[in-house]
Amino acid sequence: FAFSMFNNVIFNGLGKAKYMACLVGCVALLNIVLNAILIPFFDITGAALATAISYLILFLVSVYFLSRELAFSFPFFSWLGAVCSGLCSVVFVLFLKYMLPWNNLLEAGICVLVLVACYTGLLYILRVLDFATLFSLLKKGFFD
Repeated sequence: FAFSMFNNVIFNGLGKAKYMACLVGCVALLNIVLNAILIPFFDITGAALATAISYLILFLVSVYFLSRELAFSFPFFSWLGAVCSGLCSVVFVLFLKYMLPWNNLLEAGICVLVLVACYTGLLYILRVLDFATLFSLLKKGFFD
């Protein structure tokens, strides 16, 4: 949601607020339809899923229109790699959480460590992140 609202600010700055207003209206209608479809099957989880899908579509379509307006290339494969790495990491941690019969605090600590390691490793394997960038981010984050 925040990324698409950032795009909204850019559209406003370009004097093209109508694009984003129409897009938000269409996505709101899509959200209503998805809620009608998903809530009977998944209850509140269906509502959350419908909203997440709607926000994702809002972001992707706004980036598409923005890239046409400003003539820039969106790093689609890097973002796709990051999203896939995140999803795989979360699935692995959920599986690990299911398999670990420990107390909640120890389980949470282990899951966070595994999630960070898995996500970072997958980003490196998919060539979204290299070690030089990772070390510079860690150095900047810890020592600035």
